[in-house]
Amino acid sequence: MAPDRLKLKTLNDNPYFRTRGMKDGVVASMADRPEMQAIAQKAWPFFNLVVAMKMVENMVIKKDYRFVLLHNVSNVPFITGDQPVINTLWDENQDKIEVFYPLSPISALMVCFNPGERYSEENVDETSVNAKNTSIAKEACLHIFANGEQVLKDLLN
Repeated sequence: MAPDRLKLKTLNDNPYFRTRGMKDGVVASMADRPEMQAIAQKAWPFFNLVVAMKMVENMVIKKDYRFVLLHNVSNVPFITGDQPVINTLWDENQDKIEVFYPLSPISALMVCFNPGERYSEENVDETSVNAKNTSIAKEACLHIFANGEQVLKDLLN
């Protein structure tokens, strides 16, 4: 894999696994093994890096993903939160993944696991931006961030 592509994947996956929400979820999944919970709590900084790099490795080997740069052409900016990278297709009954990572109020990165051009760009409208913002807000552990107070008021109402 080209070094630039590996850097991009690492940039994308490390924020996904480093957050409190991810840590809490992993620790909670070990409820039947308190000794493992204690280890996960103490070793989280190392553990999340290993898991993120394993995801990078799996995606590099499989090569069944594509990057889509999203251009926000609406008047509603993208928001972000303390869980800045989310899986927009996550469902407890499925193993589907589509990673969304807002980069700025007007651009975001999607990593999709479906056929298509490996690198592409798409314009997104207000409906799509609102859906992504709602997902970011729902996945946030404590904080969401926007480039204006009214954006957050509109989202939370």
